[in-house]
Order: sequence, then structure tokens, then C-alpha cells
Amino acid sequence: MVIKIEMVEVTASQDQKINSFAIGKYPVTQEQYEAVMGTNPSYFQDNPQNPVESVSWNDAQAFCIKLNGMTGHKYRLPTQEEWEYACRAGTTTDYYFGDDANQLGNYAWYEDNSGLITFPVGAAKSPNAWGLYDMSGNVWEWCIDKWLRGGSWNDPPYCCRSANRDSSPPRGLRFNNVGFRVVQTIRPTLLAEEMWEAQLDEPYKDMILSEVIEYLDNLQTKEEKEKLLTAIYWSGFQTSLDHIDDYSS
Repeated sequence: MVIKIEMVEVTASQDQKINSFAIGKYPVTQEQYEAVMGTNPSYFQDNPQNPVESVSWNDAQAFCIKLNGMTGHKYRLPTQEEWEYACRAGTTTDYYFGDDANQLGNYAWYEDNSGLITFPVGAAKSPNAWGLYDMSGNVWEWCIDKWLRGGSWNDPPYCCRSANRDSSPPRGLRFNNVGFRVVQTIRPTLLAEEMWEAQLDEPYKDMILSEVIEYLDNLQTKEEKEKLLTAIYWSGFQTSLDHIDDYSS
């Protein structure tokens, strides 16, 4: 079965030290999750295009690993910095559409308009300036460092602000207002450091580390390779040391 996830490429931000990446246009749907994992854990199952929810951080990571095996691509959860950068779409206001919370209903399903249920991704709501839907509301979204972003169907406007984040719950817990969307690294450089800061377990850090190693193939000079290898080395990943001899010459 072909699994299609629409992605939007996001350009790098030198000021915020964010490298280019692609992010899901929508949160992962129940249909997509079931196609990969063979089950649909969601509490709200009236429409397969609703975002998958009742998934833990561990579940989201497992989805990425299995999806990568099925597609040959390399999906992962976003870092908090990537998520907020994509959500804001170049804005500095409370919400990606401005500061007026009264306009939230044009962009998000939240406690005042959801009827306390989820809705199909992108349904009847406008995207942000970069074409991303449901960055606010519908379901909270897991980040790779285990924080939750975006607000959900049962949250007030305050929780749907671009800068808002919810506390990092244990990664095995599931909530019917929490889902996720995926990203792909386009040009990974210091991603190894981000993995170390997130204290990822195997095999998750190896999954992302493989992107960094693959990226080395595209570096042209020894100086570029040494800079990246130094970042990997100081990130503390012993698995990365196996590759140093391959690329430092």
C-alpha cells in the first residue's frame, strides 16, 4: 500500500539557527496511522481523515520508524524549534494570523467551536502563510523532545498560541487530544546535538543519525566534513564514531 504524506518545505533561518526541513501539511491522520501500524487507537473514529490521537510519544516514534521502512524515506518528529518556526510562518504575533484571538475560529478547532470532538485535518479552516493546516487546535502535537505544541479541540485560545507549549508528559501516556505530524530533514548539520539534548533512546537517535551520516556524502571539502564530525563527536553518540574514519580522509 502506498502511504502518501503531503510535505511542505521550510527554508532555513540563519537567525534562529534552523536548517531547512520539510514538515507535514497536516497532522498524521487515522487512515495513515492505521495503514502503517495496522491499528487505530483514536477515541474519535467517525472519520478516517481525523487526526490520529490517543498516541503516546513512543507510538509516534514507532510510526516514524515503521513508515521509514515502508517508504525508504526518513521521517521523524519535529524539534520544538522546528515546530514553532513552521507554525509562525514568519510571524511574531501571538497567533500565526495575528494577535486577535477572536479570529482563531477561522484557523483552528478549539473549545469554543469544536463541540469537543476532532475534525478532519484541514477541514473548513485556513492554513498559515506557509500552507500548513491545524498548527493550532484540533490535536496537540508531539515534538521529538517530548513536549506538546499547538493546543487542541478542548483548549481555550491561550493554549493555541504559537509560543505555547504543554508540559512534557511521560512518553508512554496517551491522550485523546494529542497527535503528531512528521518532518524530514533536508540538510542536517547539527542535528546530532539536538538528538543528544533530547536524550533520545535507541533506535530513535540511530534513525536520525543515519540522516547525518548520509549528509556527509554531499559535503565537498574535508573542512566541512570535519566540522560536522566534530558536532557528532561532542554530541556523545558512540555509534557515530564508527563512521569517522570513513569521512575524515
